[in-house]
Formats: sequence, structure tokens, C-alpha cells
Amino acid sequence: MAAYRYCLRCRRTLSRKEIEEGLVTEVPEGLLCSECAESAPAPAGQPEPTPTAAEREEPPTTEEEEEPEGEGPIEILEDILRELRDIRQSTTFEKSSIWNVLAVVAQCFAVGVLFVAGMKWASSGSVFLQLAIVLQVMALTFFFKGRG
Repeated sequence: MAAYRYCLRCRRTLSRKEIEEGLVTEVPEGLLCSECAESAPAPAGQPEPTPTAAEREEPPTTEEEEEPEGEGPIEILEDILRELRDIRQSTTFEKSSIWNVLAVVAQCFAVGVLFVAGMKWASSGSVFLQLAIVLQVMALTFFFKGRG
């Protein structure tokens, strides 16, 4: 099973290919991707980063470490993981508005009214179902209003 390695600063997944090609800088605390290593020099008093195995031009120590040319399943899975993280980050920092908050509140009320309609089905269930439909339409309207 492959060990996942991350950049200390940006937390981006580093592929084995990047490490072997010497695109990664090794520091005492861990690894830095090429962008982070170039953007921030080492503070005074810290030793220079030690070169990785690829920078020292050392061959892999075992046959398990050798991979054929091209993208293997690990690189593909790392790319998928990187894309999922980008999607998560974009949805986390997506702007919000009062319309979206109102839509969530209306949606919660609609679900609550549906439960009440189920419990009061014999006496006045249809009234609660109509109220749930109105709340659902309100929630959809607020969501669309918040988008644009």
C-alpha cells in the first residue's frame, strides 16, 4: 500500500512521479512542492533542504518502487483526490446570501410539516400537505433568488 505524501504548506498530494523527478524539496519537517519551495525561502538559521533521492540520482532501492512509464492507478487516484479537494474547497468558500439562509429555513419547515401531516393524516393531513408544498415552493424560490 502506497504512503500518501503531502506538501507541508499547501497540503497538496505529492505523487511518486514528482518525488522521483526531483520536483519536491525535502525539509526536516517533511516535503514541499516546487511552488511552495520557490515561494518561501528557508528562514535564517535553518539548514538548506536535503535533496531527495531523485536529486541525488540514486536508483530506487527495491523493485516495488519502480513503476512503468505513464500514469498508473496511484497517479490517477491522486488526481481524482486532488479534484475532489478542489471541489470541496470551492463549495466551502462559495458566497452565501440571506436568500440561501431563508431557503434552508423554509426547507426545514417543509420537512417538519410533512412529519406532522403523517401524524395527523386522519383529521387534517391534507391541509398540512398543502402547507408543505407551499413551503417547498418558497424554498425553491429562495434558492433560485440566491443564485443570481
